[in-house]
Amino acid sequence: MSELGADYGDMDAHDLLWQGCADSALDVSARLAVVPMSQEARGLDAGGRLVQRLVGAGDTRSAAVVALIAEEERAHVAVGVTWFARLCSALGLQPGPLFRQWLLSLNPDLLKGPFNHKERNLVLLPRDWYDPTAWPAEAEAAVAPGGGGPQQQAPAGSQLQEKLRGPVRGRPHPRRAGPLPRLSEAQLAALAERLAVFAEVEGSATAQRLGKGAG
Repeated sequence: MSELGADYGDMDAHDLLWQGCADSALDVSARLAVVPMSQEARGLDAGGRLVQRLVGAGDTRSAAVVALIAEEERAHVAVGVTWFARLCSALGLQPGPLFRQWLLSLNPDLLKGPFNHKERNLVLLPRDWYDPTAWPAEAEAAVAPGGGGPQQQAPAGSQLQEKLRGPVRGRPHPRRAGPLPRLSEAQLAALAERLAVFAEVEGSATAQRLGKGAG
């Protein structure tokens, strides 16, 4: 950026990531589904295409930077997939239906391609979670999470495709002045309750593993 006459923070940025954080603030599983498993997964979808465009324009140096960023994005998405699966296991929920429900409820735009299925498969993100064309004729009934997600039948893939809006580019995000907004006591209590259940199950599993190791 310095070579191009700019410094970090000089350029306007959209607030899609912050919108996703705000939308998913009430439930840990929603946050994992929306941010690392969907918003960051867009980097897996777009990285290769952007690299090809830069190479075609003769900018191999920028292409190498974008390729590195896209590769690093794999770890971000993989962490989200891992913890989402572990959280669902701890709470006794089916991950596929829950993931689809959160995306349908909070940001259906993230269910619109094009997708890089090869890259998403590398991080163990199942296609029948995020791609409506791979959903069954009648999607499974949505699992109702404790965070208050809607209890409704998810639409079939073909029906959903007709309802999806065009890509949302986000709004210009002004620089913040002052402290960041805080969650309310009710929101914090809801998060604490979910994390307490998860921590209890994880702690029990860890104790069992340690016990087996000692044996």
